[in-house]
Amino acid sequence: RQRVFLQRCELPALGNGHGLPAGHQVHFAPGHGQQLIFAFGLTFELPVALTLMAKVGIVSSAALKRVRRYAYVGMFVVAAIMAPPDVISQIALAVPLIALYEISIIAAGFVEPKPVVEEDDKDDEPEGEKKSDA
Repeated sequence: RQRVFLQRCELPALGNGHGLPAGHQVHFAPGHGQQLIFAFGLTFELPVALTLMAKVGIVSSAALKRVRRYAYVGMFVVAAIMAPPDVISQIALAVPLIALYEISIIAAGFVEPKPVVEEDDKDDEPEGEKKSDA
């Protein structure tokens, strides 16, 4: 049965071997849908990337907060480049990016290395030996 089905579905090879009339060629061109899926997939890696960079100490949550306004502008520029040429797609990509950036700031606060606090040597002295100001 499978052989019969495949034989019936075959297209005659005309001209160029693809089953198309001579002069026609098959080209792959990603459409707007594929471009948006790729853009959203790439941008949704933002929290993972920023959290890992905070874990190893490259960025901190305070630094991410300081550059927040510049990051927002950059996100709209990236959305304008990656999205198809219409404003709705640009906003649809930029708004989740902003939300993911805020989530990244919170996640970075949880995983960033805490500063090491050095203990004072004065606390190690016995109480009887401490000097009093009286």
